[in-house]
Amino acid sequence: MPFGRFHDFWGAAHNFRSPGRQLLASKAFPMMTSDDHGPAPGAQMAPQQTEAERGYIARILGNSATFKGAAPADLAELARAARSLAVQRGGLIAPPKGKAPEIYVIETGVVAKLAAEPAAAKSVLVGLFGPGDAIAVDVAFRDKPADSTGDAARELRALTNVTAAAAPVDDFRRILRRNHDLAETVIATLAVRQSKLEARFALALQSPLEMRLAAFFSQMAAMTAGNRWQPTAVIGKLSQSFVADMLAVSREHVNRTLAMWEKSGLIFQTKAGDIMVENRKRLMQIAGVRRAAKLAAPETDALWEIDAHLDYGLNHVAYDLALEAVRRSPRDDRFKHRAALALARTGALEEALALSDSFKLAKNAADEDILCLGPRLRRDLAFRGGEPGRAQMKRAAEDFAKVYAKTGGYYPGVSAAAAYAMAGEPARAREIAAGVAAGCAKLIEAIDEDEPSYYPRATLAEALLIAGDSSGAERAFAATRAAADFTPGKAATTRKQLRRLAGPLKFDAAWIDSALPQRGALYFSGPLVAAGAAAEGEKALSRAFDAFLKRYDIASAFGALAAGADIVIAERLLDAEVALNIQLPLAPEAFLARSVEPFGEDWRRRFIACIERAQTVEWNRRAKIGPAAYRLGARVSMGKAIAQARMLDGPALGFFAMRRGEMGEASVSSENERFWRGLGLRGESLSLDWPKPPAARDDDPNGRIYAALTITGEGAEGAQAEGAAFALETANGRIFAFDDAAGAIAAARRAGKSWRLWLDAGLASGKNRKALADSLVTALCRPETAPGVIHASEIFADFATASADPPDFVYIGHPAVEEKLAPCPLYLLQS
Repeated sequence: MPFGRFHDFWGAAHNFRSPGRQLLASKAFPMMTSDDHGPAPGAQMAPQQTEAERGYIARILGNSATFKGAAPADLAELARAARSLAVQRGGLIAPPKGKAPEIYVIETGVVAKLAAEPAAAKSVLVGLFGPGDAIAVDVAFRDKPADSTGDAARELRALTNVTAAAAPVDDFRRILRRNHDLAETVIATLAVRQSKLEARFALALQSPLEMRLAAFFSQMAAMTAGNRWQPTAVIGKLSQSFVADMLAVSREHVNRTLAMWEKSGLIFQTKAGDIMVENRKRLMQIAGVRRAAKLAAPETDALWEIDAHLDYGLNHVAYDLALEAVRRSPRDDRFKHRAALALARTGALEEALALSDSFKLAKNAADEDILCLGPRLRRDLAFRGGEPGRAQMKRAAEDFAKVYAKTGGYYPGVSAAAAYAMAGEPARAREIAAGVAAGCAKLIEAIDEDEPSYYPRATLAEALLIAGDSSGAERAFAATRAAADFTPGKAATTRKQLRRLAGPLKFDAAWIDSALPQRGALYFSGPLVAAGAAAEGEKALSRAFDAFLKRYDIASAFGALAAGADIVIAERLLDAEVALNIQLPLAPEAFLARSVEPFGEDWRRRFIACIERAQTVEWNRRAKIGPAAYRLGARVSMGKAIAQARMLDGPALGFFAMRRGEMGEASVSSENERFWRGLGLRGESLSLDWPKPPAARDDDPNGRIYAALTITGEGAEGAQAEGAAFALETANGRIFAFDDAAGAIAAARRAGKSWRLWLDAGLASGKNRKALADSLVTALCRPETAPGVIHASEIFADFATASADPPDFVYIGHPAVEEKLAPCPLYLLQS
């Protein structure tokens, strides 16, 4: 992070957007006419200060790590001279006019320290501070006031509503001189802050725009949320021009990056202008994980921005940005490559190939990735209709071979060999593969064990296989699995290529699983535990699940996080370094209140610890409390696990803990196990001797799950849908409810081509069918999609994936909507 210090204070903080929270000001405290304790000699007394206010200020000071070494008497003395203050968003924090310098300790809110640049009429961010932070304490160590080039050019501005304590520097300095423990703590705080500032300043020189913005918003989210576990945070209103000035970037880049983040679900900007961070975990990953390879420049920032869109799957936006970059830098082939690549990822392979040819990339480029783009597109086009024709594959093979002859790189070499094998020219394939294998073997000899080596090792294995050395290929694939940079995602790409080669080289799927086995995706489920239940059942579950993890290699796991079996399983997964993906059936606060806190403080603590360590946390934003919400949440989790297994080209596995005696009853856990096995998927079950907790009170005990099709547009009020359980009228169309996803999909395919079509899943009861409309994010937000094209909400895509005949969906991001009420990610239903 290129500014301030990473905020590590996570104590409880007040939120000004919480209901009933009011600004605090000195006048809010009742005045008293006398003090029980007189000031120390030389101390200043804040005017008309009361005992209540002194205690309040002392608590603010004591909650700061900077004052950890202060004695209670010192805090009390400093509080007598201090004042409380409340500053509204956008206001300056400074001493009253004509008064001496002060130090500030923040109680609530976020404060930016800005360095003014008079020549540019801007203020650049140099520090970001939140609850518990002490600001301007360094002034106490100066013998004379700062000159005009120093702190006189600094200002403190409230980015949110702020409450704080302000103490005169002279009083703070006097206490420091006599309290060596406090002085040492303050010096240590300043030293850590200086060290982090230096590190982040160095990083700022090589940080692309997105990383700088992510660092800023990540810190803001941490400070406004007041805890580490909540996956979202409300930041409030921030001017894009102000943010751009603070971070020394252009407003245009800020606008585009925020728009990109909103389309990818990272943030949400309400109609009122408030910014809500929707995925704090991913924001922190962007801020702390990504690193630029060289010093940032306009070109590298633009390239990073395009690649970020490609990473998020926002291919249409990436295409537009790349074309814009081509216009700015017409000689930079990297932007031309990204434009054609983005277009290809939208599914427009023919158009992408034509664009690549118009740019003459194959003739002018020297970069291997750019040179291979055309051959890759032709190869993928050949596979679009199923098994490719030999003439198509030969053309791709010849193109890859030309690149291989020019660069000698192993990727175009093995791609040429594979394409020749698929084109029915095994001799030519073996000849090229032998050369590639020799080159990779030599390259691998120079690579240390702890250095990245997956791709050269995987290429060696594939080349040996094409060359006819299956035994050597098996040994090479074994070494590939041990590469320092091995990941399931990389293995999935290699397995996809092996499946294409299986026919021409005459090996089967079993050989692929043996040579390059893939890790699986897990869905887990279990019952609640009664408060104060014996720990023996928990130990038995831990032992059984640890044994399960030894039998199956799991890459990712999906499930909820209720008190009891869910949390126990989640902890074992995290300890085994499996990526944990939490899918809650309700909003996190509601789920915590219903399914965790009633069972004891220890479960609450463990829930939060798991949330903090999880890879992702998602939830149904429109569900009401009830069994149907939990069943829908389970189906969504199952769908995510199945989709992840598909992407990995690995197995989908299930683990189900159930209370003994309930395996045949209508409990959610046993129902989940039966549904999973009904899909023909593998899973294991465990019976637990756990006492049953009392039934919870539900807002919607009789609710049930419906798949929904919303049809809108001119004349849609007269639309009909065969097989619908019931229909609801909307302002410009109808909502049809179905018992399963297949019925809704079939109706959508039969619908008119002039209407907008949205598939979704939600909840309703027989007594209140209209509740279905309120649970559908698509019906509420009304995304602006093309007529006749079938789109699906994320919940529906996951819900439908967990079915006997799952359809194919393509993620398209967050489109524009008529009503900005909630994030509305969409998927395109493939024909």
